[in-house]
Amino acid sequence: MRKLNILVAPLHWGLGHATRCIPIIRKLLSQEHRIVIASDGKALDILNKEFPELKSYQFQSADIIYSQGKTYMKLSLFKASFKMLLHIKREKRITREICNAEKIDLIISDNRLGVRSKTVKSVIVSHQLNLKYHFSAWLPHVIYRYFLNKFDQIWVPDSRGENKLSGRLSQWKKAENKIHYIGLCSAFKKKEAPSTYDFCVLLSGPEPQRSLLEKKLIAIFEKKEEKSIMIGGRLEDEQKTFKYHRFTYVNYMTSQELSDTLNASSYIICRSGYSSLMDLARLHKKGILIPTPQQPEQIYLAKHLKKKGIFDYKNQKDIEAADFMSMDQKYTGFQKLNSEDTKLILPDTSLE
Repeated sequence: MRKLNILVAPLHWGLGHATRCIPIIRKLLSQEHRIVIASDGKALDILNKEFPELKSYQFQSADIIYSQGKTYMKLSLFKASFKMLLHIKREKRITREICNAEKIDLIISDNRLGVRSKTVKSVIVSHQLNLKYHFSAWLPHVIYRYFLNKFDQIWVPDSRGENKLSGRLSQWKKAENKIHYIGLCSAFKKKEAPSTYDFCVLLSGPEPQRSLLEKKLIAIFEKKEEKSIMIGGRLEDEQKTFKYHRFTYVNYMTSQELSDTLNASSYIICRSGYSSLMDLARLHKKGILIPTPQQPEQIYLAKHLKKKGIFDYKNQKDIEAADFMSMDQKYTGFQKLNSEDTKLILPDTSLE
């Protein structure tokens, strides 16, 4: 196999795009390819900490702040579409500079639509090919698919068949010749461990909704008799922990600490972001999903998994303490998945 210079560039909207690139990078490194990283913000920080030996470049992202209500949501999506076009143009210029400087042979972009080249084979990683937005937000959908179609390949982090996690989100019949299902991209490994915590609350996602959910769940779990832990999802310079009765709060964890904590927890409470779901699938976990308000993708995934009998979900505004004491046993979690359902298999990256 020819050894390639590969550019890996995840989007910085939350941390999920970066964390799901970790197993892809590890796989490519095991094949002795040379990897160059490009991202920005906390996403770049995570990858630099995980792979300090790799060269990295910095992009500039269009930061998205989700509304607390529906009033301005549709207008925000239209504005985001025009911002997207400006950032695509900027990303194309920087990508061209990186490709020339590093003699890049292959580009792997995780949802960065401008990180591609006409002269270098370009792959985009995305589970969301069929946008589930409000009916009037057709413009982001049209723009998104137009640029997706410019990539040589589309890698969907999912498996085919009845255990398909993304449901209708990854359906796009006209692009079937470009789509490759690569399995679930999770850096975690399932380990048999004694149950240290009854509940693990894993916070993530955009502000202000992350903080609103954090405040609500702290008020619930600090009063519970069950042993619980909350990981705040705040990537800060110093790890901070506080305890109240049988409740522990940690602002952030390393990937290994998080893996150990999730393995040692009976039930997981988290957003229905796709990267979080891939982690739960890899660890065969049960729990409750709380989709980010006004984020149609997460709402769809939560409903999709409830319909399949895998997870129950609760709306953020309706959460009560009783919700976590009446875990309905009819929801199986991902306990039925086997190793083949979660195995990461990359397409042939040779350029011959």
